[in-house]
Amino acid sequence: MTNATFKDKNSALKEVSSLVAKCLGKPESYVDVCIIDNVAMSFGGTTDTAALVTLGSLGCIDGRTNKKTSAAVFKYLGDAIGLDSRRGYIHFIDLPAEDTGYGGSTFA
Repeated sequence: MTNATFKDKNSALKEVSSLVAKCLGKPESYVDVCIIDNVAMSFGGTTDTAALVTLGSLGCIDGRTNKKTSAAVFKYLGDAIGLDSRRGYIHFIDLPAEDTGYGGSTFA
């Protein structure tokens, strides 16, 4: 989510999907991406360009992978919307298989 505007959301969706799959070492068919732009948002007391990213994954959430993913995502956001990497957060969430539904069941 960001208060900035993505010029071409479809292109951004494809790029972020590929980027996340590569960073996590997962097939892109396991990745879903949602971009919410143009939201009213404040970070650090200002409304300068900011972002809040949530990345949930079944596994692949660990210190080394998170640092690599954070660097790649913030670089992308810097290039795409001019985001300063100190103007947002990424929340990494390790999703339990039994708490993640798919195809009418769960991954457990």
